[in-house]
Amino acid sequence: MNTQPAQSDHNYLICIDSDGCVFDTVFLKHSECLVPSIITDWGLNSIGRAVRHVVQFITQTSRHRGINRWRALLLTIQMLRDYPGVNPSVLPSLTALENWLDNDPKPSADSLRLALQKTSDPVLKKVLAWSENLDETADRMVNNLPPYEQAAQTIPLLAKKAEIHVVTQAPGLSVEKQWRQADLMQYVHTLHGQEEGAKAAILANLSPRQPEPNRRIMLGDAPGDLQAARTSGWLFYPILPEEENESWRKFRDVTAGQFFSNTYAGQIEKDAETAFNRKFSTVVPWQ
Repeated sequence: MNTQPAQSDHNYLICIDSDGCVFDTVFLKHSECLVPSIITDWGLNSIGRAVRHVVQFITQTSRHRGINRWRALLLTIQMLRDYPGVNPSVLPSLTALENWLDNDPKPSADSLRLALQKTSDPVLKKVLAWSENLDETADRMVNNLPPYEQAAQTIPLLAKKAEIHVVTQAPGLSVEKQWRQADLMQYVHTLHGQEEGAKAAILANLSPRQPEPNRRIMLGDAPGDLQAARTSGWLFYPILPEEENESWRKFRDVTAGQFFSNTYAGQIEKDAETAFNRKFSTVVPWQ
């Protein structure tokens, strides 16, 4: 995280998620990188179709969309235990991973390496190797990917009136690379990756830069972004999945004006949240 004065020189703060919000990376990272890595590295070739179904549900259409890779792996294995036709005996035990996540508020590759200095747990070693392989695959696949057109047009305009902060559950260095390749990093005050912990904690740390809740807003595409905003006392604006460019266009042409005039909070925000929540399913499709 870049060091900044305690309070912003701007009157407004805007935090923006990256994957699925500014960049069309959700399908690519999860379907083309995460799914094959879980199948290959965890020896699940015999149930590959089930793995793909579960991962796509978790990461794209369920209310778990936006969780970090560690929890996505754990939840995938847990859900596969109840998937029709899957023999649980082929699934790995990830108790060590679950314990690590329960005790590490800022899970990252670096914190996992520190944990491995205290234990020789073979599962955690395998989790680290899997994560490193996933990084290599994603780095090859997600390279020079353009941002959503309307996001690229809108962010420079917002930066004239507000501080822009990127808050993501992806590795910070990889996200920074994407923003630099898209020539958007010049508009960013600070960038916060998974290494800095939960989004709610990051937003809470940024809040003193603008003490008035109506002058700070989180833009995101996942339920976790909404929850982080609510927990930390920030407004929320949804970038709707499958409607990303239209969401950015509406924010630029309509909602930004409401936000900067302090009229977004209230019924307008509630209506946006209602439309957002309709996008996600709580029903497991294979049950």
